[in-house]
Amino acid sequence: MEVHCFFLSHCLEPDAYTGTALVDMYAKCVRLDCTWRVFDALERMNLATWNSLVAGHANTGQFEAALKLVERMKRNML
Repeated sequence: MEVHCFFLSHCLEPDAYTGTALVDMYAKCVRLDCTWRVFDALERMNLATWNSLVAGHANTGQFEAALKLVERMKRNML
């Protein structure tokens, strides 16, 4: 969370790689609210970003949401 606060306090925009790391970190900490905040703020996402988001939902038992995200990912990655 300190890294994320550093980005925010210095008005830095995380790129796809640092954004993915933040999404993954928050997902593993079961902070899906923060996961979504970072994900929605990213201008560019890659496959790893989407996978971290999907895995976060699946690991917390939100399987239907994870499947919907897979479908959304397919549409957005084309």
